[in-house]
Amino acid sequence: MTGRWTAPSWGALPRRITLYRTPGGWRHSILTETGGRLCGGLSAVSADASDTEARSAATTMLERLALDFHGTDVDISWHPSDAPDTCNGVVARREAHPD
Repeated sequence: MTGRWTAPSWGALPRRITLYRTPGGWRHSILTETGGRLCGGLSAVSADASDTEARSAATTMLERLALDFHGTDVDISWHPSDAPDTCNGVVARREAHPD
């Protein structure tokens, strides 16, 4: 095994994310560009953490995932949700700026 990450076979770039609070903590559901779904928890964020803290942790997770597995930078834009304790985000590749 080398020290560099490689994209897994399911490794499509995330496209959307939904965060939601449960009694056990904040969880995420990520939709990829190819329609796959990845679900899990934000282990560093407690159930009583604010949605701001959850969004920050999820943003960091997605930025690292995109860079480590796909070699690209991403921007996440968060949008209001009608449901309480829920956050929705859109993931987009960061446009390269010419020097």
